[in-house]
Amino acid sequence: MGGLSSLVRSVRLKGSEKYGRWGELIFQDFIGIDVNFATTESLHDGFFGDPRFRPHYFQQRMLQSGRLGRKSGGGYYDYEQ
Repeated sequence: MGGLSSLVRSVRLKGSEKYGRWGELIFQDFIGIDVNFATTESLHDGFFGDPRFRPHYFQQRMLQSGRLGRKSGGGYYDYEQ
């Protein structure tokens, strides 16, 4: 097992196709997990509950715990305030 750093590296590489040099989790931290969750919820509703667009439960748990990304000092990653 490579640990957290290899996981982050693989997420960045996988996400680089969609998000440029950023991985999906870094992108969510930057825009805000609350903003991403609301967008995903809107897509889910707009596509009549299509399960492909259902927000992930982990996003909701992050939102409920107040870990909103860079603006709150922590999301998927921790940031100094």
